[in-house]
Amino acid sequence: MEKSWQRLKRIRKCFFRSSARKVRSADMMSRLPRVTTIRQCGTTFVLLLSVWFLTPASMAQTRDIPKEHNGWGRFAPGAWRTARIITESFDDEGKSTGTTTTVERIALQRSRRGYATLRIESVLEVGGKKFDSPVRTISVGYHGEEIGNRTLMQEIGPEETKVDGEQISCRVRQYEIESPGQHKLVKIHYAEETPPYVLRRETVTTLGEDEEPAYRNQVEVTALDRPHPVLDEIKKTSHQKMVKTNGKSATIKWSIHAADVPGEVVSYRSEEKNNEGQLIRRSTMELMDYGYDAPFDEIEEVEQKVRRRDKRRARRRG
Repeated sequence: MEKSWQRLKRIRKCFFRSSARKVRSADMMSRLPRVTTIRQCGTTFVLLLSVWFLTPASMAQTRDIPKEHNGWGRFAPGAWRTARIITESFDDEGKSTGTTTTVERIALQRSRRGYATLRIESVLEVGGKKFDSPVRTISVGYHGEEIGNRTLMQEIGPEETKVDGEQISCRVRQYEIESPGQHKLVKIHYAEETPPYVLRRETVTTLGEDEEPAYRNQVEVTALDRPHPVLDEIKKTSHQKMVKTNGKSATIKWSIHAADVPGEVVSYRSEEKNNEGQLIRRSTMELMDYGYDAPFDEIEEVEQKVRRRDKRRARRRG
């Protein structure tokens, strides 16, 4: 009996060492809290060990993308960006019904395996009046999942992705994300040597027992290493295009990304049209400021700083 228990301990030790090197998906990681139970019950351990070895090799050997390849994950807590978002809405006849301006600050509170926790402050301006929105704190996964969602990751295989006429070698991965009443299937083309690393992402969302997708979202990188003005600098940027449909309307967004800006997005423009092709909404986003330490300025002070910077630029152009 003693020898059998020692053999079991050795097997468990090997198991935990190997599990640390295996899949870091939420589904597999969700099993780790059972370690205390395993130590108390050899039978539970044997069952879990059997499940592990029955897992397909394509899932068991896949690592998720490192946090350094995520727009927020690569930064230390305290990194932030402030942006101005202008949205114009239209009626059925195509006439403008109003414009809103939102100044939004997002700050990284922490980044951990597969997730980033963000603090969001915003000030909404409508008709010349400003309204402070409640401060929100959200935790989101690198693939759109929420904490606690059951996630399975699978390596599909190598595939070349064409960006701006160039063929780039990628690894195609698929994520199944389960949450109450919702199922997401995410497929990415990941190039670990080519920023912004995820060169294509397709997300299909179904609700409840429905078989038809409720939402489709496709993002693809259209250009790499393009010089672009970001505040007072010229940075190398990537350009992306997103197409999102929900059965009632379709949104197309063109965005510009810089790797050393928290969150990456420095500007975008988007249009939403209904199924008849009529324009419903049009938005633009412009980066106002960013930093790598916790911001001390209030949002209004950032706006004043941006106005002063715009005046200096206007004088130089004049």
